[in-house]
Amino acid sequence: MASKHSLPERPENIPLRLRQNGVKMALILLDPMQNQKNGVCAVFNRLSCPTRKSKSFAFVVFSLVVFSLMPAGTASVTPIKVVAKSDREAALCTTAIGQVERENRIPLYLLRAIALKETGRWDGANKVSQAWPWTVTAEGQGQYFPRKKDAIAAVKALMSRGVRSIDVGCLQINLRYHADAFVDLEAAFDPLTNAQYAGKFLHGLRRELHSWTLAVGGYHSRTPARAGPYRHKVIRLWRKLQQDANKARRTAS
Repeated sequence: MASKHSLPERPENIPLRLRQNGVKMALILLDPMQNQKNGVCAVFNRLSCPTRKSKSFAFVVFSLVVFSLMPAGTASVTPIKVVAKSDREAALCTTAIGQVERENRIPLYLLRAIALKETGRWDGANKVSQAWPWTVTAEGQGQYFPRKKDAIAAVKALMSRGVRSIDVGCLQINLRYHADAFVDLEAAFDPLTNAQYAGKFLHGLRRELHSWTLAVGGYHSRTPARAGPYRHKVIRLWRKLQQDANKARRTAS
């Protein structure tokens, strides 16, 4: 432990006149003309008088001097977590689907697992996969668009070429097989509207098949050979989401 004698003088205990002189010196350093006029260069006899090109260096000196002379507490900064736009938009699917699960008594995280299977996008910064709301799949190719309007424009372009089987949004509702699902493309890409329709569709499958797991397979296809592998992948994602949620709760407690 350092002794009290090794600690620097607290700025508020430095006489006001000395603090003012320190600021004055820093201001002189910022102005080359004042440097010469006040003989500052003589103090730093190993350096030539700074030119105007060295103002950026002088500004750094000025900042350090002022910072060191500030009273304790005035230099504290409250850290702010900057949420990237992509983070906020990825959360749109998760938030909307969570609401639909609660309102429709769908097992928690089940519809979210389907969304991850359908539109999961790896977020390297946060080390997590999240459903992406501006996803379009057609002709065997899926695309993540940066903005809602870009996704809508892509769907319109596909339609203009006669393409009708197009999956859209958080839960990839097919516009051909669910032609009456949305009033327009704006609604189709609205995360909550998209999730509400998907939740209603999944609930209907569950009533028909008397099983949530079978309903998951039916969400993708009525063909067993296609429904089975899809169902297994979603169930694995569902269990992972449950485990992560339980781990988060234990950590919080």
